[in-house]
Amino acid sequence: MRKELKSESRYLNEVSDFFFIGKGKMLRPILTLLCGEENNKYDLLIASAAFEILHMASLVHDDIIDQSKIRRSNKTINEKYSICEALLLGDFYYIKAIDLFSRINKPIMKYVINTIVKLIEGEMDERDYLFDFSIDESKYLNMIYKKTGSLISACCTVGAIIGDQNDKKVYKYKKYGEYLGIAYQLRDDLYDYSENIQVIGKDIGQDLKNGIITLPIIHLFQGDYLKESEKKTFKNLIKEGMLDEDVLKSLKLKMLETGSFEYTKEKILFYGNSAYSELEELEDCEYIKELKAITKYIIKNNDVYK
Repeated sequence: MRKELKSESRYLNEVSDFFFIGKGKMLRPILTLLCGEENNKYDLLIASAAFEILHMASLVHDDIIDQSKIRRSNKTINEKYSICEALLLGDFYYIKAIDLFSRINKPIMKYVINTIVKLIEGEMDERDYLFDFSIDESKYLNMIYKKTGSLISACCTVGAIIGDQNDKKVYKYKKYGEYLGIAYQLRDDLYDYSENIQVIGKDIGQDLKNGIITLPIIHLFQGDYLKESEKKTFKNLIKEGMLDEDVLKSLKLKMLETGSFEYTKEKILFYGNSAYSELEELEDCEYIKELKAITKYIIKNNDVYK
């Protein structure tokens, strides 16, 4: 993959190499390979690399938008260099990903392009709802499907198409990816409140500081758990950029007491089980078993907020 990202620009190579210091989980390439069941393996490897590069592009641009300073326990590109370098690197990754996809002689480009559109729409929706405590759960779930679920679903769908799976399998893998992607993002909602930076790889409460209202906050503020005066105080502190360590601890305690974290865990379980159910309808094989194991891991590994 790094070979494909080599450029004639020395500086571009330097910036790209710095991004690679932080290792990702490689979930998207793994899903692509598993859903293709290793048929047409060379093309699957190309698609796997392309999806990871596409994911990297979205991360670099997300860090610009969110003004993030830490990614994968290291400085972000915009923090280490500047917004200019980060913008250009993200663009470079997008183009390289599309170039890789174009080398595959399968009907996949409509899925790739649609996924990129969904990623952009999801990011725009997130901007639209910044500091909007009135966002409801259904709108939020639709937004995270676009931001996370669409890409994970595309990995599964494109992998299945390249692997010459039948129509039923392509559809089941597509739905599996949608549900898994939502569960994965909801787990990330919990990670935002973890005190273990080695686990989350970013600043604690970073999403909320940036005005991104996630499911635990939606549950807390839209239920009858807080007095109106408490809601107003917390909202003002967050909007005015005064979400310090003490305020964050107070909010975290409220979410623990009111079951907001537990509610989010229940949703992770629901979407994780929905993903698992899609696999249950397919004939069992080593690839299905691996996908089930990944699903179980995501469902169970969500206690980081404690």
